Amino acid sequence: MDEIFHVPQTAQYCRGHLTEWDPKITTFPGLYLLGAPYGLAMHTLQRLLRSAPWDAACSTSVLRSLNVLLIAALFGVFAALYHKLHPEKQPEFATLMALVALLLPTHFFYAFIYYTDVGSVTFVLASYLASLHGRHHLSAVLGALAVLFRQTNAVWVAFVLGAAVVRWAAAGAGDERQGAENRLRFEGATPGRQTMHVMRMVLRHKWRLLRKMWSLALVPAAFGVFVWVNGGIVVGDRGNHTPMLHVMQLPYLLLFTAGALAPVHFCMSRLGEASRQLRLYLRRDAGKALRLWVSLALLTGYAAHHYTLAHPFLLADNRHYTFYIWKDFLAVHPAAKFTLVPAYLYSAWSVWWSLLQGRQPLLWVLGLAAASALTLIPAWLVDFRYFTVPFMMVLLHMRPPTLGQATLTLVMYALANVAVIYVFLFRPFVWHDGSTARFMF
Repeated sequence: MDEIFHVPQTAQYCRGHLTEWDPKITTFPGLYLLGAPYGLAMHTLQRLLRSAPWDAACSTSVLRSLNVLLIAALFGVFAALYHKLHPEKQPEFATLMALVALLLPTHFFYAFIYYTDVGSVTFVLASYLASLHGRHHLSAVLGALAVLFRQTNAVWVAFVLGAAVVRWAAAGAGDERQGAENRLRFEGATPGRQTMHVMRMVLRHKWRLLRKMWSLALVPAAFGVFVWVNGGIVVGDRGNHTPMLHVMQLPYLLLFTAGALAPVHFCMSRLGEASRQLRLYLRRDAGKALRLWVSLALLTGYAAHHYTLAHPFLLADNRHYTFYIWKDFLAVHPAAKFTLVPAYLYSAWSVWWSLLQGRQPLLWVLGLAAASALTLIPAWLVDFRYFTVPFMMVLLHMRPPTLGQATLTLVMYALANVAVIYVFLFRPFVWHDGSTARFMF
Protein backbone atom coordinates (compact mmCIF):
# COMPACT_ATOMS: atom_id res chain seq x y z
CA MET A 1 0.00 0.00 0.00
CA ASP A 2 1.00 3.62 -0.40
CA GLU A 3 1.58 3.96 3.34
CA ILE A 4 5.23 3.21 2.59
CA PHE A 5 5.30 6.55 0.74
CA HIS A 6 2.99 8.55 3.04
CA VAL A 7 4.86 7.92 6.31
CA PRO A 8 8.33 8.97 5.06
CA GLN A 9 6.84 12.02 3.33
CA THR A 10 5.16 13.10 6.57
CA ALA A 11 8.44 12.51 8.41
CA GLN A 12 10.09 14.96 5.99
CA TYR A 13 7.44 17.55 6.86
CA CYS A 14 7.98 16.86 10.57
CA ARG A 15 11.65 17.77 10.08
CA GLY A 16 10.67 20.97 8.32
CA HIS A 17 11.74 19.76 4.87
CA LEU A 18 8.65 21.11 3.11
CA THR A 19 10.25 21.15 -0.33
CA GLU A 20 11.18 17.46 -0.27
CA TRP A 21 8.75 15.38 -2.35
CA ASP A 22 8.59 11.71 -3.32
CA PRO A 23 7.75 11.59 -7.07
CA LYS A 24 5.78 8.37 -6.53
CA ILE A 25 3.12 10.32 -4.57
CA THR A 26 0.22 11.47 -6.76
CA THR A 27 -1.97 13.40 -4.30
CA PHE A 28 -1.77 16.87 -2.78
CA PRO A 29 -0.04 17.12 0.64
CA GLY A 30 -3.20 17.43 2.74
CA LEU A 31 -2.47 14.25 4.68
CA TYR A 32 1.03 15.48 5.52
CA LEU A 33 -0.04 19.02 6.38
CA LEU A 34 -2.41 17.52 8.94
CA GLY A 35 -0.28 14.52 9.92
CA ALA A 36 2.96 16.41 10.62
CA PRO A 37 1.51 18.87 13.22
CA TYR A 38 -0.49 16.00 14.74
CA GLY A 39 2.61 13.80 14.97
CA LEU A 40 4.68 16.60 16.51
CA ALA A 41 1.93 17.44 19.00
CA MET A 42 1.60 13.80 20.07
CA HIS A 43 5.38 13.51 20.38
CA THR A 44 5.54 16.65 22.52
CA LEU A 45 2.90 15.15 24.79
CA GLN A 46 4.90 11.93 25.01
CA ARG A 47 8.03 13.88 26.01
CA LEU A 48 6.09 15.62 28.77
CA LEU A 49 4.95 12.27 30.15
CA ARG A 50 8.16 10.30 29.60
CA SER A 51 11.48 10.48 27.85
CA ALA A 52 11.23 10.13 24.08
CA PRO A 53 13.85 10.92 21.40
CA TRP A 54 13.00 13.61 18.88
CA ASP A 55 13.80 11.32 15.97
CA ALA A 56 10.78 9.21 16.98
CA ALA A 57 8.40 12.04 16.06
CA CYS A 58 5.77 11.16 13.46
CA SER A 59 6.24 7.42 13.89
CA THR A 60 4.02 5.07 11.90
CA SER A 61 1.91 4.10 14.94
CA VAL A 62 1.28 7.72 15.89
CA LEU A 63 0.35 8.70 12.35
CA ARG A 64 -2.00 5.73 12.06
CA SER A 65 -3.82 6.93 15.16
CA LEU A 66 -4.74 10.09 13.23
CA ASN A 67 -6.98 8.04 10.93
CA VAL A 68 -8.70 6.51 13.96
CA LEU A 69 -9.59 10.03 15.08
CA LEU A 70 -10.72 10.97 11.58
CA ILE A 71 -13.04 7.99 11.28
CA ALA A 72 -14.50 8.88 14.69
CA ALA A 73 -15.11 12.36 13.27
CA LEU A 74 -16.76 10.75 10.24
CA PHE A 75 -19.18 8.97 12.58
CA GLY A 76 -20.29 12.29 14.10
CA VAL A 77 -20.50 14.05 10.75
CA PHE A 78 -22.56 11.29 9.16
CA ALA A 79 -24.95 11.12 12.13
CA ALA A 80 -25.47 14.90 11.95
CA LEU A 81 -26.02 14.72 8.20
CA TYR A 82 -28.54 11.90 8.50
CA HIS A 83 -30.47 13.72 11.20
CA LYS A 84 -30.50 16.88 9.07
CA LEU A 85 -31.72 15.06 5.96
CA HIS A 86 -34.23 12.82 7.77
CA PRO A 87 -35.62 14.86 10.67
CA GLU A 88 -38.62 12.54 10.86
CA LYS A 89 -36.39 9.72 12.13
CA GLN A 90 -35.32 9.37 15.75
CA PRO A 91 -31.72 10.42 16.63
CA GLU A 92 -31.01 6.82 17.59
CA PHE A 93 -31.72 5.76 14.00
CA ALA A 94 -29.26 8.38 12.71
CA THR A 95 -26.68 6.91 15.08
CA LEU A 96 -27.39 3.42 13.72
CA MET A 97 -26.95 4.61 10.13
CA ALA A 98 -23.72 6.38 11.09
CA LEU A 99 -22.45 3.04 12.42
CA VAL A 100 -23.38 1.44 9.09
CA ALA A 101 -21.39 4.12 7.26
CA LEU A 102 -18.47 3.82 9.67
CA LEU A 103 -18.22 0.03 9.30
CA LEU A 104 -18.46 -0.13 5.51
CA PRO A 105 -15.71 -2.78 5.11
CA THR A 106 -13.99 -1.24 2.10
CA HIS A 107 -13.64 2.02 4.06
CA PHE A 108 -13.26 0.81 7.66
CA PHE A 109 -10.15 -1.19 6.72
CA TYR A 110 -8.25 2.04 6.03
CA ALA A 111 -8.99 3.49 9.46
CA PHE A 112 -5.95 1.58 10.75
CA ILE A 113 -3.52 2.53 7.98
CA TYR A 114 -1.94 5.93 7.39
CA TYR A 115 -3.77 6.69 4.19
CA THR A 116 -5.72 9.48 2.48
CA ASP A 117 -9.12 7.80 2.27
CA VAL A 118 -10.56 8.42 5.72
CA GLY A 119 -9.64 12.09 5.78
CA SER A 120 -10.80 12.53 2.19
CA VAL A 121 -14.30 11.17 2.86
CA THR A 122 -14.61 12.89 6.24
CA PHE A 123 -13.87 16.34 4.84
CA VAL A 124 -16.17 15.88 1.84
CA LEU A 125 -19.09 14.97 4.10
CA ALA A 126 -18.20 17.73 6.57
CA SER A 127 -18.25 20.23 3.70
CA TYR A 128 -21.68 18.95 2.68
CA LEU A 129 -22.97 19.21 6.25
CA ALA A 130 -21.81 22.82 6.56
CA SER A 131 -23.47 23.66 3.24
CA LEU A 132 -26.77 22.10 4.34
CA HIS A 133 -26.71 24.40 7.36
CA GLY A 134 -26.11 27.41 5.10
CA ARG A 135 -22.51 27.92 6.26
CA HIS A 136 -21.07 28.04 2.76
CA HIS A 137 -17.78 29.72 3.67
CA LEU A 138 -17.03 27.00 6.22
CA SER A 139 -18.11 24.47 3.61
CA ALA A 140 -15.54 25.98 1.23
CA VAL A 141 -12.72 25.63 3.79
CA LEU A 142 -13.64 22.01 4.50
CA GLY A 143 -14.00 21.35 0.78
CA ALA A 144 -10.53 22.77 0.15
CA LEU A 145 -9.15 20.40 2.81
CA ALA A 146 -10.91 17.52 1.05
CA VAL A 147 -9.22 18.48 -2.23
CA LEU A 148 -5.86 18.62 -0.47
CA PHE A 149 -6.42 14.99 0.53
CA ARG A 150 -7.54 13.85 -2.94
CA GLN A 151 -7.77 15.88 -6.13
CA THR A 152 -10.97 14.31 -7.44
CA ASN A 153 -12.79 15.74 -4.43
CA ALA A 154 -12.92 19.00 -6.41
CA VAL A 155 -15.78 17.34 -8.29
CA TRP A 156 -17.57 16.61 -5.01
CA VAL A 157 -17.11 20.22 -3.87
CA ALA A 158 -18.69 21.26 -7.18
CA PHE A 159 -21.52 18.80 -6.41
CA VAL A 160 -21.97 20.34 -2.94
CA LEU A 161 -22.12 23.77 -4.61
CA GLY A 162 -24.60 22.56 -7.23
CA ALA A 163 -26.81 20.93 -4.59
CA ALA A 164 -26.76 24.19 -2.60
CA VAL A 165 -27.79 26.19 -5.67
CA VAL A 166 -30.61 23.72 -6.41
CA ARG A 167 -31.89 23.93 -2.81
CA TRP A 168 -31.67 27.73 -2.90
CA ALA A 169 -33.51 27.96 -6.22
CA ALA A 170 -36.13 25.38 -5.22
CA ALA A 171 -36.90 27.40 -2.08
CA GLY A 172 -37.43 30.56 -4.11
CA ALA A 173 -34.00 32.14 -3.61
CA GLY A 174 -34.23 31.84 0.15
CA ASP A 175 -37.79 33.11 0.55
CA GLU A 176 -38.76 31.27 3.74
CA ARG A 177 -42.44 32.23 3.42
CA GLN A 178 -42.80 30.36 0.14
CA GLY A 179 -39.96 27.90 0.57
CA ALA A 180 -41.90 24.74 1.45
CA GLU A 181 -44.52 25.27 -1.26
CA ASN A 182 -41.87 26.06 -3.87
CA ARG A 183 -39.87 22.97 -2.96
CA LEU A 184 -42.90 20.71 -3.36
CA ARG A 185 -43.61 22.11 -6.82
CA PHE A 186 -39.95 21.79 -7.74
CA GLU A 187 -39.73 18.14 -6.64
CA GLY A 188 -42.73 17.23 -8.78
CA ALA A 189 -41.36 18.82 -11.96
CA THR A 190 -39.44 17.06 -14.73
CA PRO A 191 -35.64 17.40 -14.82
CA GLY A 192 -35.93 19.79 -17.75
CA ARG A 193 -38.33 22.08 -15.90
CA GLN A 194 -36.18 21.86 -12.77
CA THR A 195 -33.13 22.92 -14.77
CA MET A 196 -34.94 25.82 -16.38
CA HIS A 197 -36.23 26.98 -12.99
CA VAL A 198 -32.74 26.88 -11.49
CA MET A 199 -31.29 28.79 -14.44
CA ARG A 200 -33.98 31.48 -14.20
CA MET A 201 -33.43 31.91 -10.46
CA VAL A 202 -29.65 32.08 -10.90
CA LEU A 203 -29.91 34.73 -13.63
CA ARG A 204 -32.51 36.74 -11.71
CA HIS A 205 -30.62 36.71 -8.38
CA LYS A 206 -27.02 36.18 -9.53
CA TRP A 207 -25.45 38.84 -7.32
CA ARG A 208 -27.25 37.65 -4.21
CA LEU A 209 -26.20 34.08 -5.03
CA LEU A 210 -22.61 35.14 -5.67
CA ARG A 211 -22.37 36.92 -2.31
CA LYS A 212 -23.72 33.83 -0.62
CA MET A 213 -21.62 31.11 -2.27
CA TRP A 214 -18.58 32.74 -3.89
CA SER A 215 -16.10 30.99 -1.59
CA LEU A 216 -17.58 27.56 -2.31
CA ALA A 217 -17.37 28.23 -6.05
CA LEU A 218 -13.75 29.32 -5.66
CA VAL A 219 -12.57 25.82 -4.68
CA PRO A 220 -13.38 23.97 -7.93
CA ALA A 221 -12.47 27.09 -9.93
CA ALA A 222 -9.02 27.21 -8.34
CA PHE A 223 -8.59 23.49 -8.96
CA GLY A 224 -9.51 24.00 -12.60
CA VAL A 225 -6.72 26.58 -12.89
CA PHE A 226 -4.30 24.10 -11.29
CA VAL A 227 -5.26 21.38 -13.81
CA TRP A 228 -4.72 23.81 -16.69
CA VAL A 229 -1.32 24.93 -15.42
CA ASN A 230 -0.21 21.42 -14.36
CA GLY A 231 -1.46 19.72 -17.50
CA GLY A 232 -3.45 17.15 -15.50
CA ILE A 233 -4.69 16.36 -12.00
CA VAL A 234 -1.79 14.13 -10.90
CA VAL A 235 1.22 15.67 -9.16
CA GLY A 236 3.53 12.66 -9.56
CA ASP A 237 3.88 9.19 -11.14
CA ARG A 238 1.82 10.17 -14.18
CA GLY A 239 2.85 7.07 -16.10
CA ASN A 240 0.76 4.80 -13.86
CA HIS A 241 -2.13 7.24 -13.51
CA THR A 242 -3.03 8.01 -17.10
CA PRO A 243 -6.73 8.95 -17.52
CA MET A 244 -8.69 6.33 -19.46
CA LEU A 245 -12.24 6.07 -20.75
CA HIS A 246 -13.36 3.43 -18.25
CA VAL A 247 -17.12 3.39 -18.72
CA MET A 248 -17.60 0.19 -16.73
CA GLN A 249 -16.72 2.02 -13.51
CA LEU A 250 -20.36 3.17 -13.27
CA PRO A 251 -21.90 -0.33 -13.51
CA TYR A 252 -19.30 -1.48 -10.97
CA LEU A 253 -20.34 1.35 -8.65
CA LEU A 254 -24.04 0.50 -8.97
CA LEU A 255 -23.48 -3.19 -8.32
CA PHE A 256 -21.19 -2.37 -5.39
CA THR A 257 -23.81 -0.03 -3.89
CA ALA A 258 -26.66 -2.50 -4.28
CA GLY A 259 -24.53 -5.38 -3.00
CA ALA A 260 -23.25 -3.44 0.00
CA LEU A 261 -26.87 -2.66 0.87
CA ALA A 262 -28.17 -6.11 -0.02
CA PRO A 263 -30.80 -6.22 2.77
CA VAL A 264 -32.42 -3.21 1.06
CA HIS A 265 -31.88 -3.92 -2.61
CA PHE A 266 -32.27 -7.69 -2.66
CA CYS A 267 -35.05 -8.12 -0.10
CA MET A 268 -38.36 -9.69 -1.16
CA SER A 269 -40.23 -6.37 -1.11
CA ARG A 270 -37.73 -4.69 -3.47
CA LEU A 271 -37.64 -7.68 -5.81
CA GLY A 272 -41.44 -7.71 -5.73
CA GLU A 273 -41.53 -3.99 -6.59
CA ALA A 274 -39.21 -4.62 -9.53
CA SER A 275 -41.48 -7.41 -10.76
CA ARG A 276 -44.59 -5.25 -10.28
CA GLN A 277 -43.13 -2.34 -12.25
CA LEU A 278 -41.95 -4.62 -15.04
CA ARG A 279 -45.42 -6.17 -15.37
CA LEU A 280 -46.98 -2.70 -15.37
CA TYR A 281 -44.68 -1.49 -18.17
CA LEU A 282 -45.36 -4.62 -20.21
CA ARG A 283 -49.09 -4.20 -19.71
CA ARG A 284 -49.01 -0.57 -20.85
CA ASP A 285 -46.83 -1.06 -23.92
CA ALA A 286 -45.03 -4.39 -24.16
CA GLY A 287 -43.16 -3.45 -27.31
CA LYS A 288 -41.82 -0.21 -25.91
CA ALA A 289 -40.81 -1.85 -22.61
CA LEU A 290 -39.01 -4.69 -24.37
CA ARG A 291 -37.19 -2.27 -26.71
CA LEU A 292 -36.09 -0.19 -23.73
CA TRP A 293 -34.71 -3.08 -21.70
CA VAL A 294 -33.11 -4.79 -24.68
CA SER A 295 -31.45 -1.49 -25.65
CA LEU A 296 -30.14 -0.98 -22.12
CA ALA A 297 -28.87 -4.56 -22.00
CA LEU A 298 -27.13 -4.16 -25.37
CA LEU A 299 -25.54 -0.84 -24.35
CA THR A 300 -24.31 -2.34 -21.08
CA GLY A 301 -23.02 -5.41 -22.92
CA TYR A 302 -21.24 -3.16 -25.42
CA ALA A 303 -19.61 -1.27 -22.55
CA ALA A 304 -18.63 -4.55 -20.88
CA HIS A 305 -17.07 -5.80 -24.12
CA HIS A 306 -15.07 -2.67 -24.97
CA TYR A 307 -14.42 -1.04 -21.57
CA THR A 308 -13.65 -3.87 -19.17
CA LEU A 309 -10.14 -2.61 -18.48
CA ALA A 310 -7.39 -3.99 -16.26
CA HIS A 311 -4.75 -1.62 -14.89
CA PRO A 312 -1.24 -3.13 -14.62
CA PHE A 313 -1.47 -2.63 -10.84
CA LEU A 314 -4.59 -4.81 -10.78
CA LEU A 315 -2.84 -7.59 -12.67
CA ALA A 316 0.43 -7.40 -10.73
CA ASP A 317 -0.63 -7.01 -7.10
CA ASN A 318 -2.12 -10.21 -5.69
CA ARG A 319 -2.54 -8.69 -2.23
CA HIS A 320 -5.82 -7.05 -3.23
CA TYR A 321 -9.20 -8.77 -3.44
CA THR A 322 -9.90 -7.06 -6.77
CA PHE A 323 -7.01 -9.10 -8.24
CA TYR A 324 -8.90 -12.31 -7.46
CA ILE A 325 -12.24 -10.94 -8.69
CA TRP A 326 -10.52 -10.25 -11.98
CA LYS A 327 -8.42 -13.43 -12.20
CA ASP A 328 -11.02 -15.92 -10.98
CA PHE A 329 -14.14 -14.40 -12.51
CA LEU A 330 -13.94 -11.59 -15.06
CA ALA A 331 -10.86 -12.94 -16.86
CA VAL A 332 -11.69 -16.64 -16.61
CA HIS A 333 -13.61 -16.64 -19.94
CA PRO A 334 -14.32 -13.97 -22.60
CA ALA A 335 -18.05 -14.30 -21.92
CA ALA A 336 -17.75 -13.94 -18.12
CA LYS A 337 -18.00 -10.14 -18.19
CA PHE A 338 -21.44 -10.37 -19.82
CA THR A 339 -22.95 -12.53 -17.08
CA LEU A 340 -23.29 -9.54 -14.75
CA VAL A 341 -25.27 -7.39 -17.20
CA PRO A 342 -28.65 -8.28 -15.58
CA ALA A 343 -27.19 -7.51 -12.15
CA TYR A 344 -25.92 -4.13 -13.38
CA LEU A 345 -29.34 -3.22 -14.79
CA TYR A 346 -31.20 -4.32 -11.68
CA SER A 347 -28.76 -2.44 -9.44
CA ALA A 348 -29.17 0.73 -11.53
CA TRP A 349 -32.96 0.55 -11.24
CA SER A 350 -32.91 -0.26 -7.53
CA VAL A 351 -30.51 2.56 -6.60
CA TRP A 352 -32.51 5.00 -8.75
CA TRP A 353 -35.75 3.85 -7.14
CA SER A 354 -34.30 4.20 -3.63
CA LEU A 355 -33.29 7.80 -4.31
CA LEU A 356 -36.65 8.70 -5.83
CA GLN A 357 -38.40 7.08 -2.87
CA GLY A 358 -36.20 9.27 -0.70
CA ARG A 359 -37.84 12.25 -2.45
CA GLN A 360 -34.70 13.52 -4.09
CA PRO A 361 -35.30 15.91 -7.01
CA LEU A 362 -34.48 14.31 -10.34
CA LEU A 363 -32.01 17.10 -11.02
CA TRP A 364 -30.17 16.20 -7.80
CA VAL A 365 -30.05 12.51 -8.78
CA LEU A 366 -28.68 13.41 -12.21
CA GLY A 367 -26.10 15.64 -10.51
CA LEU A 368 -24.99 12.72 -8.34
CA ALA A 369 -24.70 10.52 -11.43
CA ALA A 370 -22.64 13.20 -13.21
CA ALA A 371 -20.29 13.69 -10.24
CA SER A 372 -19.82 9.92 -9.94
CA ALA A 373 -19.06 9.66 -13.66
CA LEU A 374 -16.54 12.51 -13.59
CA THR A 375 -14.61 10.98 -10.70
CA LEU A 376 -14.78 7.33 -11.80
CA ILE A 377 -14.79 7.05 -15.60
CA PRO A 378 -11.29 8.56 -16.06
CA ALA A 379 -9.87 6.15 -13.46
CA TRP A 380 -8.05 3.24 -15.06
CA LEU A 381 -7.69 1.29 -11.81
CA VAL A 382 -10.70 -0.50 -10.32
CA ASP A 383 -10.56 0.13 -6.58
CA PHE A 384 -13.41 -0.14 -4.08
CA ARG A 385 -12.09 2.96 -2.29
CA TYR A 386 -13.15 5.11 -5.23
CA PHE A 387 -16.79 4.17 -4.63
CA THR A 388 -16.98 5.40 -1.04
CA VAL A 389 -18.17 9.00 -1.52
CA PRO A 390 -20.97 8.20 -4.02
CA PHE A 391 -21.99 5.25 -1.82
CA MET A 392 -22.21 7.55 1.21
CA MET A 393 -24.32 10.02 -0.77
CA VAL A 394 -26.74 7.26 -1.75
CA LEU A 395 -26.88 5.97 1.83
CA LEU A 396 -27.68 9.47 3.08
CA HIS A 397 -30.37 10.32 0.56
CA MET A 398 -32.18 7.10 -0.25
CA ARG A 399 -35.40 6.19 1.47
CA PRO A 400 -34.40 5.14 5.01
CA PRO A 401 -34.19 1.37 5.40
CA THR A 402 -36.26 -0.42 7.98
CA LEU A 403 -34.72 -1.01 11.40
CA GLY A 404 -34.30 -4.68 10.51
CA GLN A 405 -32.57 -3.90 7.22
CA ALA A 406 -30.19 -1.41 8.86
CA THR A 407 -29.38 -3.82 11.68
CA LEU A 408 -28.76 -6.71 9.28
CA THR A 409 -26.46 -4.51 7.18
CA LEU A 410 -24.54 -3.52 10.31
CA VAL A 411 -24.11 -7.16 11.34
CA MET A 412 -22.94 -8.06 7.81
CA TYR A 413 -20.35 -5.29 7.90
CA ALA A 414 -19.12 -6.24 11.35
CA LEU A 415 -18.63 -9.88 10.34
CA ALA A 416 -16.91 -8.89 7.11
CA ASN A 417 -14.55 -6.57 9.00
CA VAL A 418 -13.64 -9.28 11.48
CA ALA A 419 -12.91 -11.69 8.62
CA VAL A 420 -10.88 -9.17 6.59
CA ILE A 421 -8.81 -7.99 9.55
CA TYR A 422 -8.24 -11.59 10.70
CA VAL A 423 -6.97 -12.59 7.24
CA PHE A 424 -4.80 -9.45 7.07
CA LEU A 425 -3.20 -10.08 10.47
CA PHE A 426 -2.99 -13.86 10.66
CA ARG A 427 -2.91 -15.16 7.07
CA PRO A 428 0.09 -13.46 5.46
CA PHE A 429 1.91 -15.04 2.53
CA VAL A 430 5.37 -14.76 1.02
CA TRP A 431 5.65 -12.54 -2.03
CA HIS A 432 7.85 -13.22 -5.05
CA ASP A 433 10.71 -11.14 -3.62
CA GLY A 434 10.68 -12.99 -0.32
CA SER A 435 8.88 -10.23 1.60
CA THR A 436 5.71 -10.76 3.65
CA ALA A 437 2.48 -9.76 1.90
CA ARG A 438 -1.02 -9.45 3.35
CA PHE A 439 -4.47 -9.60 1.80
CA MET A 440 -6.34 -6.28 1.77
CA PHE A 441 -8.93 -4.26 -0.09
